[in-house]
Amino acid sequence: MTSLGPTELKNDIQARFLRQEWTPSIVSFKNNTASWRVPALFDVYGNKLYFLENNQIMEFVDTVSEFIMNSF
Repeated sequence: MTSLGPTELKNDIQARFLRQEWTPSIVSFKNNTASWRVPALFDVYGNKLYFLENNQIMEFVDTVSEFIMNSF
């Protein structure tokens, strides 16, 4: 997993999690060259990344090597 960047971005991501806001994200996996573009939510307390698929909250089964969350 990668660092979330400057403190302002970390605080923004934490606030989004607390408000349960899904963020457009790019997720890369350890054993796969393909990346996913999905709405994601990062749990800063449990260190887990979730994504939204068909209005269901899902966890990643494959090992995530990196993710980028776009902040607007």
